Amino acid sequence: MIFLCIMVLPILLSSYLLLQIMLASHSINWPSTKGHLLIFKVYEKTAKAKFPSLMDDYKYCVLKIKYEYEVNGNLYKGSRIQFGKQEAYITPSELEASEFYSNLKQGKFTVYFFKSLPQISTLKTGLSNTKNHIFAIVFIISVGVLLYFMYVISSSLLHDAPK
Repeated sequence: MIFLCIMVLPILLSSYLLLQIMLASHSINWPSTKGHLLIFKVYEKTAKAKFPSLMDDYKYCVLKIKYEYEVNGNLYKGSRIQFGKQEAYITPSELEASEFYSNLKQGKFTVYFFKSLPQISTLKTGLSNTKNHIFAIVFIISVGVLLYFMYVISSSLLHDAPK
């Protein structure tokens, strides 16, 4: 029974990733509205390089944003920058040089929302890393198929075992 439950997990994960790809590809045609920035925090962090050839520490930024927007008289809140990679981990110099983040900090940004469910929103349309999502879906489905065959083989061995 536990094995069957584990097999359902790849289906759920790949369905979620597929939904993200579909929403991202359709977001290009979504309506838009002006947003109001609620939270814009930048946390600078330092990490050690994982490769011996890169011995230096490197700095990166983790962004926490929250915005609100109005659709048909209803107020909604969002925190998504873009579908896929959340661009939350960029270097401090990239953050300073980015026109998008400069405008965001000043409250000059547009929110794109899903017309049927306006609580689904994004600040940048499209998907930032389609290939990674597709690879993840294929990998997860492969794991699910492997688990299914392992289940079939183990159950047939149990039924054929001498009693």
